[in-house]
Amino acid sequence: MAICAKISAGIAFDCDNPLVPGVDAEQLILINRSDIDSFTLDVSNKHIVTALTLSSASGTAAYAYEGINNSVRPLGESLTDGFTPFKFSHAVEFRIFDRTAPTKEQVRNIVAGDIVAIYFRKGQTIEIMGLDTGLNNNTVTFNEYEEDSAYLMNIATDTDNGDFEPFLPRTFDTGAGFAADKATILGLLVPAP
Repeated sequence: MAICAKISAGIAFDCDNPLVPGVDAEQLILINRSDIDSFTLDVSNKHIVTALTLSSASGTAAYAYEGINNSVRPLGESLTDGFTPFKFSHAVEFRIFDRTAPTKEQVRNIVAGDIVAIYFRKGQTIEIMGLDTGLNNNTVTFNEYEEDSAYLMNIATDTDNGDFEPFLPRTFDTGAGFAADKATILGLLVPAP
């Protein structure tokens, strides 16, 4: 029987640096997965992305979706169906606080899209979801009397069609520190419409 993974270290609670829950809801960065030209993984830990390059084709960029008060909610889980031991679903629930016609076109594109999402954890890390198979099981709901009438978006791994991510959300870390890494990601943005 093949052994694909073995525990190789214990993990202690760090009293001096406890986890800081939550995300910086200021910005959720979305990228069309087809616009990513390449990414580089750390040689010793494939959960770490050390470089991310977008295609040089015209019109490729990352796009910021601004939130407020915990309106960006990433989540994930391991999957146990099938034979492959490394299966994870990634999902991000977020709200779009604009109902104009140009926004409706972008909402439509997200629903039909194949997306990679990047978010900034309050614990000073940058997480990437959907890098391998994309977030392409995407839905929108809205209710004029709830959620401040915002579009409630859910972008997720399409597990209904057998897709899965082989890793937990990857961490973007070039080794230059959080502020520099965040500036690198924000440098991929185009201005919001």
